[in-house]
Amino acid sequence: MAPAGTLFPAQRYPGMVNNYRDSEMKGIVLWLMGVPLIVIVLLYMFVF
Repeated sequence: MAPAGTLFPAQRYPGMVNNYRDSEMKGIVLWLMGVPLIVIVLLYMFVF
């Protein structure tokens, strides 16, 4: 419950805004970082 006179209740973590776009971009970036890493490791294992 918000105290009397408060228009909106305070957010628990005001610095963290969780929307779909941010989580989607985070997944894309992690995928783009992970795929080349796997390819590099496989090339290193089988070529050298």
